[in-house]
Amino acid sequence: MTIGRRDTSGYPRIVSNPIRRQSARLQTIAPPPGRRERKKVQTRQALSAAARELFARNGFEHTTVQEIADVADVSERTFFRYFDSKEDLLLPDLVKFFDAVADALRDRPVTESPLAAIHAATLDAVRMALRPGSLIPSIPGAQGSTPGIDRGLVKAFTAWEDRLAELLAQRALGAEPTLEASIVRLHADVTARVAISALRASMITARSRIAQGQASTADIPGLLARAFAIAQAGCPQPAP
Repeated sequence: MTIGRRDTSGYPRIVSNPIRRQSARLQTIAPPPGRRERKKVQTRQALSAAARELFARNGFEHTTVQEIADVADVSERTFFRYFDSKEDLLLPDLVKFFDAVADALRDRPVTESPLAAIHAATLDAVRMALRPGSLIPSIPGAQGSTPGIDRGLVKAFTAWEDRLAELLAQRALGAEPTLEASIVRLHADVTARVAISALRASMITARSRIAQGQASTADIPGLLARAFAIAQAGCPQPAP
């Protein structure tokens, strides 16, 4: 800024400099990624696309890292620059899936029961995840295939349980601020773990039925709906 003529009060008048303001704005704009960064993004996308194709065709367990690298037209050594294992290809999409559930849950009406809201939000996210371009449909087939994928999935689901419980607690206190926080958290913790159990059980059932040729990934929403219905009914005995 610059100092202009004195005003009627006798003090100098401060005049901002538009050129400097424009310069400051330009400095805050991040430069576009360089050629090397764009190449890294392209390679990562190519590896994910190759894995998606091979997992769908051959199954997670019967797909090797070398095959993924070959389809992506890179070396196996290049693959390991981006991922520690083929299991690591699945986990980023799972995190995105949980983010989608969280976004959908925030849009559900507060008058809806917590379990029903999670069911609807999860179902919306599952339908989106089953569209082309996601590795989520490969997860049921990957469960139990290697210790690495099981450890990764357990870690991801545990983190999601805690995050979901926090979202449910915020939702309850937002609707009724006078509730005791510790009791609200207890309700949220129980509900979150019941919901995650329903989700995981539906994925395990999907894996078994797909492996036996009794279902496909298109049947996952129906299995998820049935799992949540069982939980919401208090886990009754199955009807004949």
